Amino acid sequence: AIEPHTEWTWEDSPTSCQIQQLSKDSFCKVVFELQLKRLFFVGDSLTFQMVNSLWQLLGNNDIFAPKGARGYVTRPILCDINLTEQFTINFQYVRNDHLTLKEGSCHPNYSKDACLPWVDRYQQNGDRTLVVANMGPHMRDLDVFKTKFDDFVEFAISEMNNTRPADLFMFRTTVPGHDGCSEESSPYHNESEFLKIPATSYQWNNFKDYNTYAKKKLSNISENINGERNRIPIILDVYPMTILRPD
Repeated sequence: AIEPHTEWTWEDSPTSCQIQQLSKDSFCKVVFELQLKRLFFVGDSLTFQMVNSLWQLLGNNDIFAPKGARGYVTRPILCDINLTEQFTINFQYVRNDHLTLKEGSCHPNYSKDACLPWVDRYQQNGDRTLVVANMGPHMRDLDVFKTKFDDFVEFAISEMNNTRPADLFMFRTTVPGHDGCSEESSPYHNESEFLKIPATSYQWNNFKDYNTYAKKKLSNISENINGERNRIPIILDVYPMTILRPD
C-alpha cells in the first residue's frame, strides 16, 4: 500500500511538458521504436531496487527476484505491438558493486556474491541492448570510484564504437537516503533543505562527489577521437529529484 503522504505529483516547468507515469504500453512502444531486445542492469543492491521498481511499474505484482537469488536474474516481458503481433524484451540483472570487468579482480576480502562477473553475460547475447550501470555506495573512497568508473567508461566506449555499435550505455547516478525520513510527510522544496540535515549514514555524504566526477568525466571526453565521431555513455541523473523526497 502507498502511504497517503507519498502521493505527490511531480510537475515540470513548462506545464506543457509534464512527466507521465510509465506504463507497460508506453514502455513497450519506446523499446519497440528503439529496436531493443534486452535491458541489462549491472550494479549493487540499489540497482536491483531500481529494476524491481521498474518491473512493478510495468504491471507485475511479484518481486523481480527473491532474496537469495539476486546475483544473476533474467526475466522476460511480453509486449503487444498490435492486436496480432507481440515481441519479448528481456530484463537481465547482475550484482557487481564495483562494475569490475575481470573475474577475480575484486578485493579478496569482498563478497564474491556482490562482485559477480558480468562482461561475458553481456557479450554472449547479440541482441540490441541497453546497459544501465551504477556503483557508488560500496566504493568508500573517491579515488577507488574514479579508477573503477574510468575502466567502465573505457569498456563502454569500446563496445559502442567497435564491437557492439547498436548498443546503448547509461550510467545512473547514486542517490543517498534521508536520515529521519520516517518523520517526514512532504517533499523538500530545494536542495538547501536537504543539506540542512547531514546525510552521513552509509557514507551518503560521498555520493555527490562520485556523481560530480562521473558527469565531468563524460562531459570532458571528446566525441571525436582519431578524427571520427565516437559515441559515449549517457548519464541518467536521478540525484536532483530523489534528494527532494525524504517522505
